[in-house]
Amino acid sequence: MQADKLLKVITQLAKDAEAELNNRLPRKVAVIDKRRIRDNFRLSGFVDGGLHQWQRAIR
Repeated sequence: MQADKLLKVITQLAKDAEAELNNRLPRKVAVIDKRRIRDNFRLSGFVDGGLHQWQRAIR
């Protein structure tokens, strides 16, 4: 009886981990990426490792 319960718990945990990797995690990464891109445009520069201003356009 204990082995059956243990097997059910393990399979449920495997399904949860697969759902996290395939569904939830990419969405969280996309939200973080979108915030970073918006910050780049809001501050007019790259915010990776500190603020690095964009080059001025020569027109």
